[in-house]
Amino acid sequence: MNKVIRTVVLGFAILALVATVGCNPKTEEVTAEPEERIVPITVAEVKTGILNDSLGYLGELETYREVKIMPKTPGKVTQVFVKVGDEVKQGQRLLTLDTTDTLNQMKQQESQITSIEAQIRQAQANMKTQQSNANVRVTSAKVAYEDAKKNLERTEALYEGGAVPLQQLDTAKLQYTNAKNNVESAEKDAKLAEGQEAIDVVKASLEQAKVNYEITKSQLDNMTVTASIAGTVSDVAVDLGEIASQQMAAVTIINVNPILVKIPVPESSISQVKVGDKLPVFISAVGETLEGTVSQIALAADRQSKAFPVELRLDNKDRKLRAGMMARVEFSTRKTTPVPVVPNDSVMNDGKQAKVFVVNGERVILREVTLGRSSAKMTEILEGLEEKEQVVVGGKSLLNDNAKVKVTEVVEINEN
Repeated sequence: MNKVIRTVVLGFAILALVATVGCNPKTEEVTAEPEERIVPITVAEVKTGILNDSLGYLGELETYREVKIMPKTPGKVTQVFVKVGDEVKQGQRLLTLDTTDTLNQMKQQESQITSIEAQIRQAQANMKTQQSNANVRVTSAKVAYEDAKKNLERTEALYEGGAVPLQQLDTAKLQYTNAKNNVESAEKDAKLAEGQEAIDVVKASLEQAKVNYEITKSQLDNMTVTASIAGTVSDVAVDLGEIASQQMAAVTIINVNPILVKIPVPESSISQVKVGDKLPVFISAVGETLEGTVSQIALAADRQSKAFPVELRLDNKDRKLRAGMMARVEFSTRKTTPVPVVPNDSVMNDGKQAKVFVVNGERVILREVTLGRSSAKMTEILEGLEEKEQVVVGGKSLLNDNAKVKVTEVVEINEN
């Protein structure tokens, strides 16, 4: 009896436990959204001012001339005579291509020319023999014709005198007609015996064979690739055994004396520079200031930067200057109209469009600007910024457009 009671009580306890668990509501999972990163930045307030008279414009050294040399005829490279850095003269050998196929083709064409020339000589010899025989036949036919003619005249006279019958006269006439036809036939055969038209056809084929030979010979000459200008080898793109094609430069030659630097000069300063001006050019890579001569000023401004490209030439006889080095061209100019100026560190320039990050509340905006002159520390902004706006000078690498920021420091602008 007690055992039954314990079993019933245990069953009720299990049911109560199941009911309790079943009535408990499920716990909802709550995922917290990640907080937007706040980038600490250093800013400077845009001011208007006038930069010092001595202004600088940045540019990149460029080769005076660059020539990519491609073979006129494709082929396998058998010899390479130059390497990067070598000085070469105009006409100097750079590489040679395999001439085996071309030489074989030339031999075949030479044999063809020899064969055609032999045909012409044989045809001319045959023509002389045929002409001689034909001339003999013509002479013989003319003699027979003259005899037939005289016989006809004599027979006609005799017939009129009643000395010969009509039949004999008819025979004389027939002989005369046949002799005349024989002369015409012999002369025609003599004309055909000249055979000049046939020889002319063979001669035409000879001329074409010679043209083909000269074309192949020029291809053989093209198997030796030479320098079209004097200069320095900057690239050799083929190795022994490789195929050099007409679509890819095998060797690149540059001329770096003089060497060029091109700078963008804004409209506000372009009137201050003239072709022939001597300007100081600082090359940071060699730590020297050299003299450059203005050689070209663009007649139209660049559509994107709105600046005028100006080209200068620098002497580079010692080859210490290399294409790609940064150069700073300085010249004195006076400007009395204040414009917005910002620290150089705030400007990002990819060579096509300058941009700055501008603070807008708790965020920054990436804005395009038009640059003016620059000094060692500051740059003029001709378009895109207003006085008292704040631009980012520190922390730019961590930013993108509309990024959330926190200003940690405001630096003072020093216009000089």
